[in-house]
Amino acid sequence: MPHLCNCGVSELDKTSVHGHLSLIVTGTVLCIFVLTMHRTTFRVVRCMISFEALFIVYLLDFLLYYSVVILHGSNDGWFSTYKFPTGPLVLYFIDLILHRF
Repeated sequence: MPHLCNCGVSELDKTSVHGHLSLIVTGTVLCIFVLTMHRTTFRVVRCMISFEALFIVYLLDFLLYYSVVILHGSNDGWFSTYKFPTGPLVLYFIDLILHRF
């Protein structure tokens, strides 16, 4: 919420790739992804779902999260936010490869 207020007040004259509505939509989607990952850490959920199902949820959530982060941070048509998730994505894919072998 503070991020929404900060961007809404300080950057009214700037537009993202799809306008200010996309910032609200992508920000909301990011919050939903974070809440999904948080909710799956509860013991009740972990006991009901197998490890492989949780791993698939985390995999999809992680990849979708970072793709939405890149869209969320695109200002004036420049996708400059790819720099920030690149390191964690590389580490994640290394972990994914090691998990499979």
